[in-house]
Amino acid sequence: MHAQPLLASCLLLTALIAGCSVPVTGVIRLYDGLLKAPTQQEAEAFCAKDGAPFRLVKPEDAALDAQQGVLFRCD
Repeated sequence: MHAQPLLASCLLLTALIAGCSVPVTGVIRLYDGLLKAPTQQEAEAFCAKDGAPFRLVKPEDAALDAQQGVLFRCD
């Protein structure tokens, strides 16, 4: 039968999909380098992965409401 080639193809496809996966974070890119994260800790970790300094942005400075999160930039 053709079960072995099909199984091999499925395993290869699964490995490719798993290898291309990207870790999911709660960070959202808004506009002009402004980002939003659920917590300050997650925001700091997001910037740290690229070695960029973390800078908290006040909602009034961004002309928008953070709504249960923190606004920040990675400078």
